[in-house]
Amino acid sequence: MFKTIKEGWMHSTDWNTFSCLSDIDASLGKYLSEYYTNHIHSSLNCTPKERFMRDYEKIRHIPADQIDLHFLHRQQCRVSNAATIKLKGFEYETPQQFIGSKINVRYLPTDLSKLFIFSTDHKLLHTIYPVKKVDNSKIKRTSIDYTQGDL
Repeated sequence: MFKTIKEGWMHSTDWNTFSCLSDIDASLGKYLSEYYTNHIHSSLNCTPKERFMRDYEKIRHIPADQIDLHFLHRQQCRVSNAATIKLKGFEYETPQQFIGSKINVRYLPTDLSKLFIFSTDHKLLHTIYPVKKVDNSKIKRTSIDYTQGDL
């Protein structure tokens, strides 16, 4: 594919006719859709488009609502005794079951309004949010009686 594009499009293109990157992108797109995918390939004995469509039903498609989860940044964080983690200057509240352990966190670097906790086998466990310190300070708590047995 790359050799064909290089020889068929790159070497035969007058680069002085382009005024911006979107013009180059449009030219390449036109070449791919009009020429490359619709001309018989010597080793396939059919067009690349026909070959692709022959096995289309075998392609596994990821549901649209899960695609973003595959492109998240990843970081391992240790959960504090207060059931929080710190990431990029923000503090996030985690479920208490993770206190003292390391968790696998994934996030979009452009949207730190929520993070995702994943298991070691890459399953989404929880979505966590930044600690709202004012709201947290207003929560009525009961005292813990340490003289009782197991808590």
